[in-house]
Amino acid sequence: MVPVTTPARLLESLPPRPPTPPRDSSDGSPSAAVLEDCSNRASMGSSDSARRFMMDTPPNDAPSSSAGTSGSTAGKARKRVEWSPWTNYYKAPVSDSARRHTTDGQLKVLPPSRERTCSKSILKPYDRFIPVVPSYPSNQPANTLSAHSYADFPAMLESVLQQLAGEARSARVDAYLLLSGALKYYDDIPDPRAIGEKMGLFMQFIRRDLNAETPGQTVLDTNLITQALKVLSIFIWTPQICESLADDFMVFVLDQAVTVLEKPSVPKVLVNNYMHLLGQQKFGPKIMSPERANRIITSLSRLDGHVKGNSILGERLVVYQRLLSQAKNVMAARAESWMDHLWSALQSGIREIRSRAISFGIQAGIELGATGHVTRVFEECFDRRHGQGTFAAHIQRHLAAMVAAKEEGSHAAQIWSVAILFLRSPPYQLEHWVHMKPWLLVIQKCFNSSDVMTKFQANTAWNRLIFAVGPDASTGQMMIKMLRQPMLGHMERKVVDKNSRTARQMALSSLCCLLYYAFRPSADFKQLSLYWDEYVAQVLGKSVLHSPADVDYGCAILACLFDASQSKPWNENRANEDGALQPEELPRLDPKWARANAQTICKTVETALSKANWSRTGDSETPVRKLWRTFMKAISDAATKEVKVSREHMEAMAQIMSLLGRIWRAGPIALSLDPEAADADADADFLDRFGFLVRTSVDALGGRCFTEKFLPRNGEDLSEALVTPTHSSPRTKSEKLHSPMLRLLHLFSEPPRDTLLTAPLFDMVRAMLESCCNAWGSSRTQMALLRECAEVLSPVTDNFPPSRGLYQIVAELASKAMELIVSDSARPTSELATHEFHDAVVILGQRCGLVYTELSNTWQALISTTIRASKILLGDDGIVDAVIQPLASMLSLQEFVDGENGILSNAACILSLAPFPDDEIIRDRPRRAPWGTASSLRKDRPNQFNFLHLMIDSILMSSYRDFSRLDKADLGLFLSALSHYITRCPPSKIGRLLGLVQLGVSSWVEDADHKLTAKDQSIWDVFVTVMNLWAAIATAVERLPSKDSATLEELEVLITSGLQSRRRVIVNRSIELWNSTFGAEEALEYPAKVRHAILPFKGLDSLLLPTFPVEADDEVADEGHSFVDASDGESGGAGINTFSSPAGVPATGLAAWADPVRLTASSPARRSLVKPHSPTRPNPRRNAKRKARAGKQKPRLRHDDSQIQFAPIESSPIHSSAADSQDLTDHQREVRQKQRAQAENMFPDLRSSPHRRSKGAKATLPQLLLSSDLPSTGAVASPSPPPAELSAPAAPPATTTVTATATATATATVTGSSILAALSKVLRDIRQVAFGGLARQEVRAIDDVMFDIRREAFQADTGGE
Repeated sequence: MVPVTTPARLLESLPPRPPTPPRDSSDGSPSAAVLEDCSNRASMGSSDSARRFMMDTPPNDAPSSSAGTSGSTAGKARKRVEWSPWTNYYKAPVSDSARRHTTDGQLKVLPPSRERTCSKSILKPYDRFIPVVPSYPSNQPANTLSAHSYADFPAMLESVLQQLAGEARSARVDAYLLLSGALKYYDDIPDPRAIGEKMGLFMQFIRRDLNAETPGQTVLDTNLITQALKVLSIFIWTPQICESLADDFMVFVLDQAVTVLEKPSVPKVLVNNYMHLLGQQKFGPKIMSPERANRIITSLSRLDGHVKGNSILGERLVVYQRLLSQAKNVMAARAESWMDHLWSALQSGIREIRSRAISFGIQAGIELGATGHVTRVFEECFDRRHGQGTFAAHIQRHLAAMVAAKEEGSHAAQIWSVAILFLRSPPYQLEHWVHMKPWLLVIQKCFNSSDVMTKFQANTAWNRLIFAVGPDASTGQMMIKMLRQPMLGHMERKVVDKNSRTARQMALSSLCCLLYYAFRPSADFKQLSLYWDEYVAQVLGKSVLHSPADVDYGCAILACLFDASQSKPWNENRANEDGALQPEELPRLDPKWARANAQTICKTVETALSKANWSRTGDSETPVRKLWRTFMKAISDAATKEVKVSREHMEAMAQIMSLLGRIWRAGPIALSLDPEAADADADADFLDRFGFLVRTSVDALGGRCFTEKFLPRNGEDLSEALVTPTHSSPRTKSEKLHSPMLRLLHLFSEPPRDTLLTAPLFDMVRAMLESCCNAWGSSRTQMALLRECAEVLSPVTDNFPPSRGLYQIVAELASKAMELIVSDSARPTSELATHEFHDAVVILGQRCGLVYTELSNTWQALISTTIRASKILLGDDGIVDAVIQPLASMLSLQEFVDGENGILSNAACILSLAPFPDDEIIRDRPRRAPWGTASSLRKDRPNQFNFLHLMIDSILMSSYRDFSRLDKADLGLFLSALSHYITRCPPSKIGRLLGLVQLGVSSWVEDADHKLTAKDQSIWDVFVTVMNLWAAIATAVERLPSKDSATLEELEVLITSGLQSRRRVIVNRSIELWNSTFGAEEALEYPAKVRHAILPFKGLDSLLLPTFPVEADDEVADEGHSFVDASDGESGGAGINTFSSPAGVPATGLAAWADPVRLTASSPARRSLVKPHSPTRPNPRRNAKRKARAGKQKPRLRHDDSQIQFAPIESSPIHSSAADSQDLTDHQREVRQKQRAQAENMFPDLRSSPHRRSKGAKATLPQLLLSSDLPSTGAVASPSPPPAELSAPAAPPATTTVTATATATATATVTGSSILAALSKVLRDIRQVAFGGLARQEVRAIDDVMFDIRREAFQADTGGE
């Protein structure tokens, strides 16, 4: 049994442990503890007193365990405890008590532990002497090395140098040990300057000790040389210290190392140390010259003759690898000296040697693989006979066996890549290597291995194959397809576990490597197109993007191919470096190539958009959004230096527009949304994603690019569209093209489903149009763009109501553009300014804006802004010519739509905004064309408001006809606006205004169809506005400067309608108007209709009838005049201006509904207004024959209820001068001539009516030949005012027949605005001739026909604007 000392006695025998100084000791030396520990270790080997204390463990039975430290720092030093290979145990004798315990089975009490002894020591074996010396006194000898003796690192260096300067061998060994141990504890040298100052002495001592011999012998002192080489290796390895070494010293070290390697008698330990030194040195080319490198290679190649061992093999590979970086050309020339050593080490069974060989082989292949000589040496090595076959076959079998062994499979793939790297010389390319096919079988087994590390190394080896091949335009098609096979194979496999997921990620990294070298920056367009089709379209487009788990990674790869946000230096050796290649490292494709191949790229991008995940995670941008953004940026960058939009850029834009069109028509499925989902969220997501595509395109490519016209108007697919720049195209050809902005707007107006037309879409359209408009600074260009948008939307808005919101956006943006003119008060007036107003009028003149109620507010806001802008630049007369007149002509051509009242509200807005320019101001101002630059000097402008007044007349007639379809509030608004407009009209323009609107006003005033008699509050409100309108008209007539016969003839229809109204309040106001105007004249000529309307009231005492024809006394009214009273009373109705009754004619309040009352010329009630009394209502149609009356009765005009033919009647001859002299006094004739002169000044473009016919004349009515009164048929070259006067027919025929043929002739003859006044006159003539024999319905039919004729005249005049 081994005796074991008690712990108490053992501690007593040990020397006291020196104190451990803290890290931040007071003396400021952080290395004191380390130096002390090193000094203690050094003193352990030389102190004889340490040998006096040893462990009681038998030295032969308990081997020493490893207690050394490894690593470069003290923190990493660890002890390793090993199990002893010896199995001898000392068995303690069995005591009597133990025997008794085993026999009787009773438990015995054990003695205290301090009294019991162990059968085996628990202390770890230690093979060094433990120093048992007392603490050194302060006056310790100088040769005693202790860290506690030195204040800092320089003091320790000084002590080491003193030891090295001594003669004692053990002291020098201890000094080297102390210095090397201290330096190993630091990653960096504590004080490089201190060592540099002492480097001269160190080089002297090391040079001396490298040749030291054992005292008393002729052999080298191995221990001393080894310790000196260790210190020297540290000096050489550390750059800060190596700079202090002298060149001659480094040359000495190299020569000494070569000498040692060449001597067969040198101990193996020294050979290893010298080889380690050669592997660590980093001498420059001046020291490591080609001659010395050759000597080293030669000496290494001969080592096998006198030195053996695995350590020698490993160190030799390290030296080769070092020489590869120092003497590359020498290594290439001496390839046959180290190639066999390399492949022998690659087959080694020791993993560490094999790892060193793989490291050297990969570096040698990278550095020298493209050298023809090295490749030839490798070929010879593999073609050499080995056993029954070649060395290549042997290596293949060896690698296959390694793959089968799971722990060696990773090395097999790396060794496979070493051979690939040596086959990069052009004459010996891989695709021509005879062993290539069997060699690929090895890597195939690695790919199919179940070991994850083997698969990882297989992908790394495949990356090196890609590096070795260097795919370019000259690479064979078979090699190109082979390089993508591993990626395709991994994509086809299902992801079932974590390992398969990892393998797929490694395959995607290899795909990045393949694209990295295929799309190298130096690649030409041909190469880029080739590998896009082979790798991007085939692998990414057909495999990666169709995998839900990998689609985002695929989008990231595509995005990085277009991304230029960060610098990407291209590294030829990237495949051989550590770390998987990420998409961010991919080189950017040439933007001009991307633009030229936009059609091919868009196909892959379209797949990515339909498969990718669009949902954001936090604030980061999704890969698919980054893909679209970078793609658009690449297209934009291609045109950076282009002044004009090139044809290539237009073609790329056409492809982008085609892609957006396909996405829009396909709907949500095209942007990775469920096609079956039809809820609001799905539509919102689709609009959000599509809006991102549009906004990004406009922002990246620029608004100006989106406004260039180069796309055909028709056709959905633009991939084959032939584009031509608009700046080089004629105008006629440019009009057949669309811009991308208009193309998108047309797409938005026809969504795949109606639910997409929501606020998000309108926001997207607004943003797009704003970007395009803001790209142009001038308001003129902006208005031109918006006008084109309005024209594109116009055909769609009628058939697809939701698209009207797009027009609203266009109108709102046009208002903003016009605001620029209003805000820019310093802008000078220019003739070209009217172009902007022309564009605004075109936008306002679209049917959707004129007709539909939902757009009225926007429409009215735009016209208000336009009028304010035109007032600044053109004045009030410019407003009328440039804005009011064109819009009035367009509005008059519109027809009412059920439920839509935009015509009424917009017309009311025009009337409220229309100014009346001062005649004196505009008389000397050149007349500006409605739009354009042409101008002509016109001092008389009687036709300035023709279109506006005819619009009023047209709306009045059509609104009465469609009364039941219209909103009564909007109708009342229009009538009120008309009343206010008439009130504002200056006296000089009242006559013409009333003459042009009297037909429309008469329909409301007469109310022939009893449309204002219903007991509905809304209809009553309309009636109130009609009353107010008539009051305004009456006031306007009273303000006329002349109230003579000519004026009465021009206002014949208006005056007649007031007298024939079915409302007593209107009749009373009309009589009052007559008395205050025409009745106050001394002499008056009565038109036929006026005379016929006055007959029922001729007997009123209050009615003034100057020079009423005598023959009218014998005329008898065919029917009495009938009134319709309202239950609320006319005179007291709310909102009606109270009309005072003329003297002798009481204004009867309509307290209750009453039937019409017949009032005839022979009635006894002619002297007072007849009140309603009869409960029966006569037939309104006058189709019965007139009853014979008692007494004398003149033959009267008969009507056979036919609208086609009328019987000829006798007419009185024309008045002659003699007849006039008999009827009128001299004063009366003078007054009449003065009145006619005033009428001619008021109505210069209208002729006066023919002279009245005398009593008893047996002549017929004049024949109405419309063609004789109008210009000849022909197109009007340009808008011109109507003639000042139209002459009457020279000799009227004997009979008059109004037929449909005559109406058709008038329609064919009428063209242009120059005959508008003539049309009004013709209409009045027809009504005058036929009034006595036609029913009211038939007269209205004639009015409708003439309205159609007038509409065609408007269209011909405006040219369709």
